[in-house]
Amino acid sequence: MNRQTLILAVVAGAIVLALVVIGIYAWLTLGDTGMTASGYLAVFLGALGTVALGGGLMGLLFYSNRAGYDERAGESPLDRKREGGPAEPPL
Repeated sequence: MNRQTLILAVVAGAIVLALVVIGIYAWLTLGDTGMTASGYLAVFLGALGTVALGGGLMGLLFYSNRAGYDERAGESPLDRKREGGPAEPPL
C-alpha cells in the first residue's frame, strides 16, 4: 500500500466518520418528531425507487459489457481508420 492510497483511505474514513456523527446527531435531535403514514409511504417509495434505479443501471452496465459496447467506446476513430476499417462506425 503506497502513501497515496493510505492518504485516500484516511480521508475517506474521516468523511464516513463525519457522516455517521452527523446522522447520529440528527437522529437524536429529531427523534421526537412524528411522521404520518404518507411520510412513511414517501420514504418507502423513495428507497424502492433508488434500489430500482441502481438495479437498472447495473443491468445496463452488464448488458453493455457483454454486448461489446465498452470496447468500442475506448477506441478512437483514427484507430479504426489505421486498421483499414471505416473511420465512423456504421449505424
